Amino acid sequence: VDNQSFFKSLIATLPKWIHQFQKSKHENILYTNPDYLFQLLWFLKYHTNTRFRILIDICGVDYPSRKQRFEVVYNLL
Repeated sequence: VDNQSFFKSLIATLPKWIHQFQKSKHENILYTNPDYLFQLLWFLKYHTNTRFRILIDICGVDYPSRKQRFEVVYNLL
């Protein structure tokens, strides 16, 4: 199964927790509501098909042109 199909199936499995998926050059980006962040990270770590083992870093990103300027980014390995 290719990466994009996998993430589409993940979104279909967790529609309440993942509201958007974006593919960049070398990364896959999932967007979630902060209310579901812990559940989503737990799922990504412990589910048989995902098994993300390491939270590399957490950082803040500032988008000055947006009304809600700041986003928190969690990089998983």
